[in-house]
Amino acid sequence: HENKSESIFVIAGECDYFVFDDIGNIVERIEMGSYNSGKTFFFRQRHSVYHSLLIHSPELIFFEITKGPFVREDTLEAPWAPSATARIEIDEFHDRLENWKVD
Repeated sequence: HENKSESIFVIAGECDYFVFDDIGNIVERIEMGSYNSGKTFFFRQRHSVYHSLLIHSPELIFFEITKGPFVREDTLEAPWAPSATARIEIDEFHDRLENWKVD
């Protein structure tokens, strides 16, 4: 979402919110959950960055806030991200996220 801030408010479930640099390195991992989980339940990303969610619960209900209107063509796909149809690459990407530790 170029030139837009984004906020996420987790209502139910748990996930990790990942922030990446321009070449796909993980910069930050925020463990998120509902208010009662004790995890971060609200996060605001003030700048345009590549980001992704890794969902850990059977379902995740969240509220995402960004400047509208939403225009699909304004969403920038990371050039290093796996294609939506590349199942093996997607699984490898999820494994990378799941196993990431701070250096």
